[in-house]
Amino acid sequence: MTTYRTPGPRRDARRKYGRIVSHLPEESSAAIASTPRTMDVSEQARVLRSRWVLIAAVVVVGLVALAVFGRGPQAKYRATAVLVFTETGSPPRDAFVQDLTAAAALARTPLVTSRAAARLNALNTPAELAGKITARANLAANSVELTTADAYTSATKAQLLVSGFATELAGALGDQQGTLAKRASDAAVADQQTVAAQLKDVEGKLAAAAKAPIDQQEVLRAQRDALVRHLQDTTVNNLAVPRQQVLTPVGGATAVKADHSRLAPTTVPGWMLAAFVLAVLGCVIALIVERVEGRLRSRTGAERAFGLPVLAEVPPVDGDGVIAVAAPMSAAADAFRDLRTSLARLDQPPIRHGSRRGTQLEMTAAIVTSAGPNEGKTTTAVNLAATVAETGKTVLLIDCDMRHPEAHEHLGVDPGPGLSDVLLGSATLDQVAVLTAVPGVRLVSAGRPTENPAALLARQHDFVALARMLADFVVLDAPPLAVHDASELVWMADAVVIASRSGRTTIKAAEHVQEQLGLLGSPPGGVVFFTSAGVGGAADGDDGIRQTVVSGQPLPPLTPPAPQPDAPPLPPVVPPTPPPSPEPVGSGGGSIAYAPSGAVGVLARPAPPVARPTDGTDADSVDWATRAEPQEAGADSDTIRRQLALPARRVAGWAGTAALMVVLWFAIRAFLFQSFYIPSPSMAPALEPGDRVLVSKMSYRLHDVHRGDVVVFKRPPGLQGVGPEVKDLVKRVIGLPGDTVEARDGQVIVDGKTLTEPYVAKGAVTTSVAPTHIPANHYWVMGDNRNNSEDSRYFGSISQNLIVGRVFFQVWPVSQFGLV
Repeated sequence: MTTYRTPGPRRDARRKYGRIVSHLPEESSAAIASTPRTMDVSEQARVLRSRWVLIAAVVVVGLVALAVFGRGPQAKYRATAVLVFTETGSPPRDAFVQDLTAAAALARTPLVTSRAAARLNALNTPAELAGKITARANLAANSVELTTADAYTSATKAQLLVSGFATELAGALGDQQGTLAKRASDAAVADQQTVAAQLKDVEGKLAAAAKAPIDQQEVLRAQRDALVRHLQDTTVNNLAVPRQQVLTPVGGATAVKADHSRLAPTTVPGWMLAAFVLAVLGCVIALIVERVEGRLRSRTGAERAFGLPVLAEVPPVDGDGVIAVAAPMSAAADAFRDLRTSLARLDQPPIRHGSRRGTQLEMTAAIVTSAGPNEGKTTTAVNLAATVAETGKTVLLIDCDMRHPEAHEHLGVDPGPGLSDVLLGSATLDQVAVLTAVPGVRLVSAGRPTENPAALLARQHDFVALARMLADFVVLDAPPLAVHDASELVWMADAVVIASRSGRTTIKAAEHVQEQLGLLGSPPGGVVFFTSAGVGGAADGDDGIRQTVVSGQPLPPLTPPAPQPDAPPLPPVVPPTPPPSPEPVGSGGGSIAYAPSGAVGVLARPAPPVARPTDGTDADSVDWATRAEPQEAGADSDTIRRQLALPARRVAGWAGTAALMVVLWFAIRAFLFQSFYIPSPSMAPALEPGDRVLVSKMSYRLHDVHRGDVVVFKRPPGLQGVGPEVKDLVKRVIGLPGDTVEARDGQVIVDGKTLTEPYVAKGAVTTSVAPTHIPANHYWVMGDNRNNSEDSRYFGSISQNLIVGRVFFQVWPVSQFGLV
């Protein structure tokens, strides 16, 4: 038989129902209470998909910022010209080195600088031009290297400068050699003439001294012989090939980029890597924004936030209205039917396979509310009423939202007297209940506006008791729980339905609803979750019969159904007869307790409930939610399906998370960062043996190598000193492409300037290194512990292709944790 709920004080209802979590099945409440409030992989993917605009904006803005502001100072170039020095006459090595050094020094003399200024049409003085180049004698290559002292923004300008100096230096040296040869020839001729004159004079004296003493004649003969020998030597020297020095340019001047800061990538792979990094950053920002903003976007998130099970997931629909009537075969309509069925099984113990069916349903009133406005509560209420009416039950929908009534708009009913009039005592529920276009559904609208609906509701007792006698099922369209009105209605219903919309309902508001319902001692409840994903086509296996609502097409207007000639007429609703005198609440017996008529004005004494047959063959013995959908006894497929699917979902979620972590680990290790172990003391004291460091692999895809960077590079081919097991080395960059590096007196000199090296170990001595020019795309690296480091002093400069990345962070030991 059908039982009716007796009205009573709110504390009795709270004592009866307790906290809302206690009415969930034991398995569901335990699962919800123990689930950590963190997003799983599916929720994260849903968040990223919903915030793709933010991620794309981060990528676009980041790339534009890199292109505009990340270029750094404009790239500058240094040019180098090489001239080979040759000298005829085969002088000894010491004389050759002296002549080579003198030829290099000639480049900065006024003889060359004045001619270079004229050749380049320079506005600078010869002295100023002399400061713009450096000239170095490369003894190993027997050459002179001219390099621009300053870096120029134009590679062509730098090349023209050193080319002009190289041409003028070669010409000046040739002219100097010609001048010196002519001067030597003129001096030799003058000397020969002088010696010849002296010889003639001595021979004259010797002829005149024929009768002189013998010793005087011997002196004159000795002078003559000396002059003759000197004249012969001078003649022989003039006939010999003179020594000649020549500087010959080798190829043209080459220009290399100087050290400069640049954040923007210089290659297509670099830009792709930058876009990938920005996309990852955008994903992180999107997750942070989602965490701060805290909006519900998934079923599991809604269950965790509300502490209630999700009774139905409603796909997106276009517009509002009674979807179950306008599009009865749509996925949204089926979702509301799921809500109807879930409400029927709410507050019942799980049905195991093979056991008998649970106790008969006694739920006859449900309240539909939400955490905030515009979350679909009215849509849920009208569609719940329509789906319940499909089973043949009569439904009374009461619009309790007297602040913003909307139920009459969904059902196509004109607003008129309603609940506020009933609570004020000017009408009865039966008088204000009007028929709607949905068969079996009557509506009690909100009624006339009132200034304080919360106070009006608070003064009344359970007016739902009479509503239960006017219909088989009562649906209360309550205001959002953000206002106090709904708190006055919760205790009157048998179930609470919370409408929530994906991307709109906040986690904070949902948790507040959970606390509020717990304090109110609300009856069992659940959530209707309006998803934001696109609605698919026909369901699999339905052969296209089950269709979805087409986006963009308005729902057809609801019109009252035309009476069928052979349809039975609706039973007339007989208003209850007011009792002659009120009875106290809880008076006992089979009658329903009610409040005095002066308090509510419409609660009349109902007729005694009609006894119903108890045999299982009566159609009325089947609950309203499953009348049109009978199920086999002993089987609860929905409960079993959810129980079986829950472990599978957890396993799939953990497996997806683990797979994603593995993929991310490989991607980070291959393209972003990698950990390295320091095996030797070559970088002491900065890095000691046993330290662990992180290396950034993307640094040099975004900018050039800087002097002073600590880099990890692959062992150069053919290097055997460090042992075959060591595949990667770590050193500090000392010289860049185009630099000339040398070491003398324990100091490193780059382009003629002594480096200040505070990182070198105390007491370490840098062995001497001959001046070495670093070619393009090569770098000179050395260890900080110069006494115990095999570096470019042994294997030369390293190619840029060997560099793995820049050491930027030390992770072990803990005492040295931080940036390198």
